[in-house]
Amino acid sequence: MKYEYCLKTWGGFYNEQHQKKHGHKEGYFWFDTAEARENYIKLLQTIENDLHAYGLGVAKTEGTETRFKTVAKMIFVFKGKEYPYETDFGYGYALDSAEFMFYEGNFACDCNRSMFIGLPEMQCGNRIKMKDFVVIKVKGTDEQFDVVNP
Repeated sequence: MKYEYCLKTWGGFYNEQHQKKHGHKEGYFWFDTAEARENYIKLLQTIENDLHAYGLGVAKTEGTETRFKTVAKMIFVFKGKEYPYETDFGYGYALDSAEFMFYEGNFACDCNRSMFIGLPEMQCGNRIKMKDFVVIKVKGTDEQFDVVNP
């Protein structure tokens, strides 16, 4: 597989007002070199400053699997009822980071898990149990974000 440099962009920089001015779209972008990715970020930051279009978010990852999405699948159990759940962390998200979110991070708490399974938001706690947890990588299919070397 090809080694690539991935960039995810988002934020207020892309709100309707700013996007009309600069014409760039948020999403995922892949580059052949780290330098090309940094140059694109610098271009966006220059536009951000020139237009006062603040709020540009960026996340960078690199490697041979940046076009794979990280997906977590599990079953939540509450009061004897099972609730299958799946979430997509996006492209290039580390497997161990996805696992952390459900075992120790924000998604380990009932206040979030209750909303995932369609219940009213519960108080923090650990009454909603989780089983059959697995994190997988799947080839991404979001072609609208597949813009290489813009």
